[in-house]
Amino acid sequence: MGKINKIFKYIIINILILVIIYLFYLKGIRICLIYNVFHVPCVGCGLTRAIICLLQGDFIKSIQYNLLAIPICFIYSLMTVWYIIDAIKEKNSLQEFLNKNKKKIIVICIILFFVSTIKNLTNPLLY
Repeated sequence: MGKINKIFKYIIINILILVIIYLFYLKGIRICLIYNVFHVPCVGCGLTRAIICLLQGDFIKSIQYNLLAIPICFIYSLMTVWYIIDAIKEKNSLQEFLNKNKKKIIVICIILFFVSTIKNLTNPLLY
């Protein structure tokens, strides 16, 4: 019963976070502190709109809003499934994978951060 509770809590927390972000989107509220203070888009600006476009099947518009939407959605889905499988099997293979590949993951994240930041600074959709 413990692993079912663990999975259930994980799913509920994720759903709540997604609902809250979507409600901000519907109200047109930008929750980006960097944009609200400096009026310059950050690496995550446009990500909510990009993910919504992605879920609607508009891949081109999604990429135009933020390049990171597709990899983030893919990785989020993969890690969610992996986490649930680990919880069912009572293993820690996801944590082991992340620990083993920590340096590679950090390098990839830094590269994606800079590429996305440069694109977002010149993206007229985000102003």
